[in-house]
Amino acid sequence: MRKFLFGALATILLFPALTHAQYLDQLTNTTTGTGTAAYDGDAPSESIFTTVGDIIGVLLSLLGIIFLILTIYSGFLWMTAQGDPKQVQKAKDILVQAVTGIIIVVTSYSISDFVISNIAA
Repeated sequence: MRKFLFGALATILLFPALTHAQYLDQLTNTTTGTGTAAYDGDAPSESIFTTVGDIIGVLLSLLGIIFLILTIYSGFLWMTAQGDPKQVQKAKDILVQAVTGIIIVVTSYSISDFVISNIAA
């Protein structure tokens, strides 16, 4: 089970690295026709704001994955409690804490996005 979870987590974390090949056609050397990678001055350059936004997006995605894992774990604990009030309470506590955490994260992101978009406008 641990190997499966580790493999799934590694796949989820490494998959976004495969999608950064979107500008590959602009970086290939089309003058020689060899298809070797070369620097092209016309390749899009990203600003610091775009980079920070991408990092924040990745972090929010990871927090969403953590929330999902905690929700599934607390549901598993609750379903396997077999009437044990301590285990049911533990599952409820984990679920309440996970929901509280995701509400805080989404609210803080919404407030900061609203403030920054109004300052920049």
